[in-house]
Amino acid sequence: MSARWMAVVIAAGALMAAGCGGGGKYADLQRFQKKMLGAMEAYVADLEKADSAKKVAAAMNAHTDRMEKLAPEAEKLQKRYPNPDALADRPKEMRENEEKMRGMAMRMGGAMMKIMPYMDDPEVRKAQERFVAAMSEFSRKMR
Repeated sequence: MSARWMAVVIAAGALMAAGCGGGGKYADLQRFQKKMLGAMEAYVADLEKADSAKKVAAAMNAHTDRMEKLAPEAEKLQKRYPNPDALADRPKEMRENEEKMRGMAMRMGGAMMKIMPYMDDPEVRKAQERFVAAMSEFSRKMR
């Protein structure tokens, strides 16, 4: 895995783990947090099942699709709540989901090791480039 790609993956995981959750007062954050957690879980499950370059590329593309779909909502929430972790009154469920996302980010790192044997495949490389571009754009919007 290239250092650049690994940096983007780590940044994406940090963004996912750091941002968003909540109910009641922060219902919008909580809904987004659950969507993000679902996207992470689906990506890990897809990669864990992948046993070919084609399936790895499909898992990466599906995750990129999910992240592109979530990006506009994330950007809007980032403007409304620039630092959701600093919200002292966020509910317990929100904090618990943040912990789940941190754990899932760790699982994602392990699952992504399944990509390594297929890195020379053109489909996987194309999916990787798309993923890196999407996550770079996602990170840019979240600044």
